[in-house]
Amino acid sequence: MPDVSRRSLRSCKHKSSNKSARQRSLLDGLLRGRTHKEIAKMLGISQFTVRTYQERLMEKFGVASRAELIVCVSGGHLPKD
Repeated sequence: MPDVSRRSLRSCKHKSSNKSARQRSLLDGLLRGRTHKEIAKMLGISQFTVRTYQERLMEKFGVASRAELIVCVSGGHLPKD
């Protein structure tokens, strides 16, 4: 497992039960490698709102980057398309 994955899993604040439906939809898009633009279109919101939601989730999970957020919520396992 890459170093960023190990670090992210160790520092991740596991609060998976406290995610709203919108947050779960956003995370699904991130896990599938979608861009902010693609996620915004999928959810019917602006790219800036997607970025704000992502930043709030990063704070909630105690991570510093999109990559760390993805590793944190996936437990190191990405979904298959």
